[in-house]
Amino acid sequence: MKTEYNRRSLINENDHASLGVAGALGFLGLLWWFFFRKPAAEGVNERGTTGLLHHLSMFSLVGLLFGTIGGFGSLVAFFGLPQVRAYNRISVFLCFFALFALALWLDGMLRRHAASRGRQIAAGLALGTVTVLALYDQISPRTLPDYNRIRAQFTSDATFVREIEKMVPHGARIFQLPFTSFPEGSPVSRMKDYELLRGYLHSDHLRWSYGTIRGREGNAWLRHTVAKPVDQLVETLVWAGFSGLYIDRLGFDDNGVRIEKELYNVLQDLPLHSTDQELVFYDLTNYHTGLTQRTPRAEWAARRDAALHPPLAVWLDGFSDPEGTSEHAWRWGGSSGRMEVINSTTRPQKVRLEMTVVANDRGNVTIHTPLLSQPLRVDRNGQNVRETLVLPPGKHPVHFSSNARRAYPPDDFRDLVFSVQNFRLTPLN
Repeated sequence: MKTEYNRRSLINENDHASLGVAGALGFLGLLWWFFFRKPAAEGVNERGTTGLLHHLSMFSLVGLLFGTIGGFGSLVAFFGLPQVRAYNRISVFLCFFALFALALWLDGMLRRHAASRGRQIAAGLALGTVTVLALYDQISPRTLPDYNRIRAQFTSDATFVREIEKMVPHGARIFQLPFTSFPEGSPVSRMKDYELLRGYLHSDHLRWSYGTIRGREGNAWLRHTVAKPVDQLVETLVWAGFSGLYIDRLGFDDNGVRIEKELYNVLQDLPLHSTDQELVFYDLTNYHTGLTQRTPRAEWAARRDAALHPPLAVWLDGFSDPEGTSEHAWRWGGSSGRMEVINSTTRPQKVRLEMTVVANDRGNVTIHTPLLSQPLRVDRNGQNVRETLVLPPGKHPVHFSSNARRAYPPDDFRDLVFSVQNFRLTPLN
């Protein structure tokens, strides 16, 4: 029956929310209790088992109303708290209420009907048999993780990180590739979300680049840095104070072949490999030594400042994450949106701001910022925006608003009103 049901649409992680036969019986029993046994409000605080069942039945009904598609959870999202989501996960509580109630009912039945020694033994054997069958259903070999594979990977990671610690100073910064946002970044090739946290499990003092929060300056710096060609990337990382480069090969469609070849051409040094060949580490110490030797000391501070404090754009309210490729990228905006252009240095920076803005269905987009004297208007055919600006130190808001109609593509619930394509923020001095 469950397999047949799962053929329908809208089956995702909620497949794991099933209560099972016992849980379903307890849940239905609590609904029956709420409608036919629960007294008026002044009587629900009755002591003992009956009072517990009153409250469990109320909890179950409230949980059902919040967790159902189109239920109270939708109202919460529409009227103020859209960040609260995945109400189907309330099933853990519903299952607890149901099993709690089932245990109370079974306990009551045993007290009433299993008074003799024989009946007590028979009831115990029946409950024991049901428990064994339930355990077999829940921890059968089909559902067990592959512990041998997990143990091998964990051991490989531990050895790999210990070797990194021997190669770099205490507290060294390690840059991780591929770049992915945190939290809840999409999988990259075969690399699952949060996989870059593996290094944290085995080191107490290395400082990893992964984990910067989306929508913050650090995340924007990472995104800006990884967009550079490999030779410029390595040089930027060295001036920014990174001691090594960590690569998860599963995050690349070609298993990292191309980027490793480019890194070898730049570094002229062989990397460290994990035992399972999934992870690669490049020590940047020798490259750092050569770079500082061929760069006049008088330029060191400027190079470090340029690496650490490039002009950045942080996309905030109203914008989705970027999509597309490095050659053609875009991000969607709603009827309004805001970003910040950041100059984290102590001096003005001259920059070139470039983007193409496209509105949906005969609409217009207005861009307003204190950096420009006049707001810009963009029509639905799209318009290239190219402005040279002088950024004073600090954060500078850029506001977008559009009167275009929202697009409604299938299975996409974002506000899609206009898009910003191929955004570039380039320093000119």
